[in-house]
Amino acid sequence: MFQIHRAIVLCEHGTEYSYAPSLPFALINTWVLGKFILVGEALRMGERWHNGPLFYSILYKSAVFGAILIVCRILEEILKRMWTAKSLATALPELGIASLVDEFSLAFIVFIVLIPFFAARDSSHVLGKSEFESLLLCRKADASA
Repeated sequence: MFQIHRAIVLCEHGTEYSYAPSLPFALINTWVLGKFILVGEALRMGERWHNGPLFYSILYKSAVFGAILIVCRILEEILKRMWTAKSLATALPELGIASLVDEFSLAFIVFIVLIPFFAARDSSHVLGKSEFESLLLCRKADASA
């Protein structure tokens, strides 16, 4: 979705951009990042507020896993630069105000995007899978009965 959004924003500013060549890489990247979330959950990361209010648990997990995904993104950038530069010193990103603002902006976006994901997952655990599915998939008249 970020690739499609990038294409729309660039097109609005008059820049030609086709997301089609980068879409397969984005899909593979999504699959790999999903594996990091699964491994993090298996290691019980983000469980600090597990017994507290559901709201705090959702926000905490979104922040923890958002940070993990941002670290993965930074490592991915370093590895891509190392692949082309062939050395670690030239592969490290330059730290400037603009790059820090970009990283914090992306971290905030990832945090916000993860909130519905963890809200659905945690609500499913609290309500039970069948109750959660009936709330989402039944008609309103059926749910009130």
